[in-house]
Amino acid sequence: MGEDSTAQDTKIAAQRFLEDGVDLILFCGGDGTARDIFDSVGRNVPILGIPAGVKMYSGVFAINPATAAEIVEKFQGQSLRDSEVMDVDEEAYRAGELKTRLYGIARVPSLAGKTQVAKHVYEDSDEGRVKKEIALFINEILIPDVLYILGAGTTTESIAREMGLNKTLLGVDAIKTDRWSPWTSMKNRFGH
Repeated sequence: MGEDSTAQDTKIAAQRFLEDGVDLILFCGGDGTARDIFDSVGRNVPILGIPAGVKMYSGVFAINPATAAEIVEKFQGQSLRDSEVMDVDEEAYRAGELKTRLYGIARVPSLAGKTQVAKHVYEDSDEGRVKKEIALFINEILIPDVLYILGAGTTTESIAREMGLNKTLLGVDAIKTDRWSPWTSMKNRFGH
């Protein structure tokens, strides 16, 4: 590996794990890393993700890092389930459109309630109304001079848009209000 690792480095490492006959591959990342691991090992080795990515639509992740440790500790190799590895079109995502597709079906340790299910993307005719109501609610509960962090995703992007703000889909944005005019202040202080 060079100084900066690449997707190819991940694939090579996973392939070596497969060749060494490991019982489980535990990885840290998001959907892109899940795809890279799956590309190298397919269904030949169970995988489990520690959630640390921006996009996690796949069902191969523990619900949090502590739960991943619990799953590994209890893993005996026999209790597995099939779970989706999802692929998000990153170019469309950056352009504000969420497109996902099934990339593959991996084998994942099965421990009830400890791994997330694959997220399904759907459109609802009331979705815009719901997001507007959320934005109005947030406007009511904002505390002046408090720094707020908006995570990645289309929901927070839609909420920010309702507030009159531009938001990155893949990044994290910080906003801070003043006590007299929250939305005006946010527009001035909104950063990427």
